Amino acid sequence: MKSTARISSFNVERGFGFVTEPSNARSWFHVTSCQNFIPQVNQIVEFDATANAKGRTAINLVLIDSSAVVSVDDPVQMLLAAIKNAKVGSQS
Repeated sequence: MKSTARISSFNVERGFGFVTEPSNARSWFHVTSCQNFIPQVNQIVEFDATANAKGRTAINLVLIDSSAVVSVDDPVQMLLAAIKNAKVGSQS
């Protein structure tokens, strides 16, 4: 069953972040689990949750709120665009 959450953090340099569900449950995710979008804080996503010894992991993230999305098919280009966006955002 798919869960819905908000991206609460994303570390561009390391390629991972966390999603937070309305119940405040948090799940870790890696950028490679994002389906053709660059994760950005406050985006709303649907995902499948898995559990391991370290906690919950969000996989197969699909963007629901596309108001701040940059869509690319190449994972390398996705990371480069995310790094560029992070640098621009940190200068303001």
